[in-house]
Amino acid sequence: MDEDKYWILLDTSIQIHDNPDERETSEGIEKLVTYLNAGEIDTLVTGSSDFAEYAYDNQFHDLRKIMTPEQLAKYEPYFFYVDRKIVDEVKVAMDNFDYSYQLVVPDPTKPEAMEDPIPVGIYVHDSQYLMNTFVFEEAEIVMGIYVNAPHVETAFDYLDFLLDVPYEETTKLAE
Repeated sequence: MDEDKYWILLDTSIQIHDNPDERETSEGIEKLVTYLNAGEIDTLVTGSSDFAEYAYDNQFHDLRKIMTPEQLAKYEPYFFYVDRKIVDEVKVAMDNFDYSYQLVVPDPTKPEAMEDPIPVGIYVHDSQYLMNTFVFEEAEIVMGIYVNAPHVETAFDYLDFLLDVPYEETTKLAE
Protein backbone atom coordinates (compact mmCIF):
# COMPACT_ATOMS: atom_id res chain seq x y z
CA MET A 1 0.00 0.00 0.00
CA ASP A 2 1.14 3.50 -0.68
CA GLU A 3 1.52 4.68 2.91
CA ASP A 4 1.71 8.32 1.80
CA LYS A 5 -1.74 7.99 0.25
CA TYR A 6 -3.61 5.63 2.60
CA TRP A 7 -4.19 5.36 6.31
CA ILE A 8 -5.20 1.90 7.45
CA LEU A 9 -6.56 0.92 10.84
CA LEU A 10 -6.61 -2.80 11.55
CA ASP A 11 -8.73 -3.33 14.63
CA THR A 12 -7.75 -6.72 15.97
CA SER A 13 -9.49 -6.24 19.31
CA ILE A 14 -12.81 -7.59 18.04
CA GLN A 15 -13.19 -11.21 19.07
CA ILE A 16 -16.32 -13.15 18.26
CA HIS A 17 -16.62 -16.78 19.33
CA ASP A 18 -19.34 -19.41 19.03
CA ASN A 19 -20.80 -18.60 22.45
CA PRO A 20 -22.78 -15.33 22.23
CA ASP A 21 -22.90 -15.15 26.04
CA GLU A 22 -19.12 -14.78 26.30
CA ARG A 23 -18.14 -11.28 27.31
CA GLU A 24 -15.53 -10.98 24.53
CA THR A 25 -18.12 -12.02 21.96
CA SER A 26 -20.85 -9.64 23.10
CA GLU A 27 -18.36 -6.76 23.29
CA GLY A 28 -16.93 -7.68 19.89
CA ILE A 29 -20.36 -7.76 18.25
CA GLU A 30 -21.28 -4.44 19.87
CA LYS A 31 -18.09 -2.80 18.61
CA LEU A 32 -18.49 -4.23 15.09
CA VAL A 33 -22.11 -3.06 14.86
CA THR A 34 -21.07 0.40 16.06
CA TYR A 35 -18.41 0.63 13.33
CA LEU A 36 -20.88 -0.59 10.70
CA ASN A 37 -23.68 1.79 11.69
CA ALA A 38 -21.23 4.69 11.70
CA GLY A 39 -20.02 3.77 8.20
CA GLU A 40 -16.46 3.58 9.45
CA ILE A 41 -15.54 0.13 8.22
CA ASP A 42 -14.95 -1.07 4.69
CA THR A 43 -14.01 -4.72 5.01
CA LEU A 44 -14.22 -7.74 7.24
CA VAL A 45 -11.42 -10.29 7.23
CA THR A 46 -12.25 -13.38 9.28
CA GLY A 47 -12.56 -17.15 9.26
CA SER A 48 -14.89 -18.65 6.67
CA SER A 49 -17.52 -19.93 9.14
CA ASP A 50 -17.84 -16.52 10.84
CA PHE A 51 -17.85 -14.87 7.44
CA ALA A 52 -20.76 -17.09 6.35
CA GLU A 53 -22.84 -15.89 9.30
CA TYR A 54 -22.52 -12.27 8.14
CA ALA A 55 -22.65 -13.07 4.44
CA TYR A 56 -26.01 -14.83 4.73
CA ASP A 57 -27.28 -11.78 6.60
CA ASN A 58 -26.74 -9.78 3.39
CA GLN A 59 -23.88 -7.69 4.82
CA PHE A 60 -21.55 -7.71 1.79
CA HIS A 61 -21.53 -6.40 -1.77
CA ASP A 62 -22.25 -8.68 -4.68
CA LEU A 63 -18.74 -8.48 -6.13
CA ARG A 64 -20.07 -8.66 -9.69
CA LYS A 65 -21.64 -5.23 -9.15
CA ILE A 66 -18.54 -3.43 -7.88
CA MET A 67 -15.59 -5.12 -9.60
CA THR A 68 -14.21 -4.36 -13.02
CA PRO A 69 -14.18 -7.20 -15.58
CA GLU A 70 -10.42 -7.49 -15.00
CA GLN A 71 -10.88 -7.81 -11.24
CA LEU A 72 -13.63 -10.39 -11.69
CA ALA A 73 -11.38 -12.48 -13.92
CA LYS A 74 -8.45 -12.14 -11.55
CA TYR A 75 -10.26 -12.99 -8.31
CA GLU A 76 -12.98 -15.41 -9.49
CA PRO A 77 -10.95 -18.48 -8.46
CA TYR A 78 -10.91 -17.12 -4.88
CA PHE A 79 -14.61 -16.21 -4.56
CA PHE A 80 -16.70 -17.11 -1.54
CA TYR A 81 -20.29 -17.61 -2.72
CA VAL A 82 -23.64 -17.48 -0.96
CA ASP A 83 -26.90 -18.81 -2.35
CA ARG A 84 -29.49 -16.03 -2.75
CA LYS A 85 -32.24 -18.57 -1.98
CA ILE A 86 -30.78 -19.10 1.50
CA VAL A 87 -30.13 -15.36 1.96
CA ASP A 88 -33.84 -14.82 1.32
CA GLU A 89 -34.76 -17.61 3.77
CA VAL A 90 -32.59 -16.00 6.46
CA LYS A 91 -34.27 -12.63 5.88
CA VAL A 92 -37.74 -14.16 6.25
CA ALA A 93 -36.68 -15.97 9.43
CA MET A 94 -35.24 -12.76 10.90
CA ASP A 95 -38.28 -10.70 9.90
CA ASN A 96 -40.51 -13.28 11.62
CA PHE A 97 -38.27 -13.54 14.70
CA ASP A 98 -37.93 -17.27 13.94
CA TYR A 99 -35.09 -18.18 16.28
CA SER A 100 -35.50 -21.86 15.47
CA TYR A 101 -34.19 -21.31 11.94
CA GLN A 102 -30.97 -23.27 11.46
CA LEU A 103 -28.56 -21.87 8.91
CA VAL A 104 -27.27 -24.71 6.73
CA VAL A 105 -25.03 -23.48 3.96
CA PRO A 106 -23.61 -25.16 0.87
CA ASP A 107 -19.89 -25.23 0.18
CA PRO A 108 -19.01 -21.57 -0.58
CA THR A 109 -16.48 -22.66 -3.20
CA LYS A 110 -19.03 -24.60 -5.26
CA PRO A 111 -21.44 -22.15 -6.92
CA GLU A 112 -22.62 -24.92 -9.24
CA ALA A 113 -24.33 -26.54 -6.21
CA MET A 114 -26.38 -23.38 -5.53
CA GLU A 115 -29.64 -22.14 -7.03
CA ASP A 116 -28.52 -18.52 -7.35
CA PRO A 117 -24.84 -18.08 -6.38
CA ILE A 118 -23.57 -14.62 -5.44
CA PRO A 119 -19.85 -13.90 -4.95
CA VAL A 120 -19.60 -11.86 -1.74
CA GLY A 121 -16.13 -12.64 -0.43
CA ILE A 122 -12.61 -13.49 -1.49
CA TYR A 123 -10.44 -16.11 0.15
CA VAL A 124 -7.25 -14.44 1.38
CA HIS A 125 -5.73 -17.22 3.48
CA ASP A 126 -2.76 -17.33 1.09
CA SER A 127 -1.78 -13.84 2.25
CA GLN A 128 1.68 -13.98 3.78
CA TYR A 129 0.97 -10.65 5.47
CA LEU A 130 -2.07 -12.06 7.29
CA MET A 131 -0.34 -15.27 8.25
CA ASN A 132 2.73 -13.44 9.58
CA THR A 133 0.79 -10.72 11.39
CA PHE A 134 -2.45 -12.12 12.80
CA VAL A 135 -3.72 -15.25 14.46
CA PHE A 136 -6.88 -16.78 13.05
CA GLU A 137 -8.79 -19.68 14.58
CA GLU A 138 -9.57 -21.08 11.13
CA ALA A 139 -7.32 -22.00 8.23
CA GLU A 140 -9.62 -20.46 5.60
CA ILE A 141 -9.73 -16.67 5.80
CA VAL A 142 -12.18 -14.55 3.78
CA MET A 143 -12.46 -10.84 3.06
CA GLY A 144 -15.73 -9.11 2.20
CA ILE A 145 -16.60 -5.51 1.41
CA TYR A 146 -19.53 -4.20 3.44
CA VAL A 147 -22.53 -2.85 1.54
CA ASN A 148 -22.18 0.49 3.36
CA ALA A 149 -18.39 0.71 2.90
CA PRO A 150 -17.41 4.35 2.43
CA HIS A 151 -14.21 3.50 0.51
CA VAL A 152 -14.92 0.63 -1.88
CA GLU A 153 -12.02 1.55 -4.19
CA THR A 154 -9.60 1.51 -1.27
CA ALA A 155 -10.94 -1.87 -0.19
CA PHE A 156 -9.71 -3.26 -3.52
CA ASP A 157 -6.30 -1.72 -2.92
CA TYR A 158 -6.28 -3.45 0.47
CA LEU A 159 -7.25 -6.75 -1.17
CA ASP A 160 -4.35 -6.45 -3.60
CA PHE A 161 -2.05 -5.62 -0.71
CA LEU A 162 -3.19 -8.70 1.20
CA LEU A 163 -2.57 -10.95 -1.76
CA ASP A 164 0.86 -9.43 -2.34
CA VAL A 165 0.12 -7.74 -5.62
CA PRO A 166 2.73 -5.05 -6.34
CA TYR A 167 1.60 -1.43 -5.97
CA GLU A 168 2.21 -0.78 -9.68
CA GLU A 169 -0.30 -3.47 -10.65
CA THR A 170 -2.80 -2.09 -8.14
CA THR A 171 -2.73 1.29 -9.87
CA LYS A 172 -3.36 -0.36 -13.25
CA LEU A 173 -6.54 -1.97 -11.89
CA ALA A 174 -7.73 1.40 -10.60
CA GLU A 175 -7.46 3.02 -14.06
